[in-house]
Amino acid sequence: MPTIFETDWGIIEERIRDNEHTVAQITVFPQQIVPPHFHSRITETYIGREGHGVVFLDTEMTNLEPGSEIVILAGTVHVTLNIRKEGNLIFNAICRGPYDPNDDHIVDYPEGIQQLINQQI
Repeated sequence: MPTIFETDWGIIEERIRDNEHTVAQITVFPQQIVPPHFHSRITETYIGREGHGVVFLDTEMTNLEPGSEIVILAGTVHVTLNIRKEGNLIFNAICRGPYDPNDDHIVDYPEGIQQLINQQI
């Protein structure tokens, strides 16, 4: 049975957790933003399942859509945005290594990123 975390921006459903990796399904509600953060100890891979969004890796924008794959190296600030007015953005997040919520480091938006986000919404 998955562990479910509800946030202001969406839902995290942790499906698998062991010493080698964690797999979660992430749902981002329409026009919502997963705030900028990084993980110092894990590398994540996002695999798009449904909807259309963008992921900013520092200030580089990458599309997240069904079938796309984005690798986020440890230490990389990332922001995820559902750019749709209707419909959720759903993707799998695969962490190499066990996920530790104490390794979520929330940071300020990188310089210039807020303007790029505003262009997407």
